[in-house]
Amino acid sequence: MYRSQHRSTTLRALSDVLEYGGRARSQDQETATLGGLMQHAHTLQRLQDALISVLPANMAKSCRVANLTADTVTVLANHPSLGARLRQTGPSLIEAWRNAGFACSALEVRIRPGLPEDKEAPAFYREPLSAAVAASLSELENEVRDEGLRAALARLRQSAKSGG
Repeated sequence: MYRSQHRSTTLRALSDVLEYGGRARSQDQETATLGGLMQHAHTLQRLQDALISVLPANMAKSCRVANLTADTVTVLANHPSLGARLRQTGPSLIEAWRNAGFACSALEVRIRPGLPEDKEAPAFYREPLSAAVAASLSELENEVRDEGLRAALARLRQSAKSGG
């Protein structure tokens, strides 16, 4: 059984929730416990491991198990054509998840372009500040009354001397 109904909720992988903050599943912030989140994350990782064992490597790196609710495993794919291929491998995936000990009978595929692991992190490089800019920062630092801003200006000025 495949589910493709459009829901108004936004799906995110639990790793995104833990990395960027937010709520997992339908837990209220007050009732969500770290133990519950970690158990759910472990469950999703086991489902992801089974997914990786079934899919070709180039396909697996662009898919991520997002959630398990009742008997449905939700998988995020980064492209519509990949979503179609995932749906075709649905029976194999469901069998792999059952062999891993999960009582699932449905696959829901969601398209989410640009999953984090698909994006290369751009290298951060900042040109060192010039001596003239450092002098201007020093003057501004002497004029500012706010201690926090003064400290930030001092750090910025120091980075000009050290080259970054």
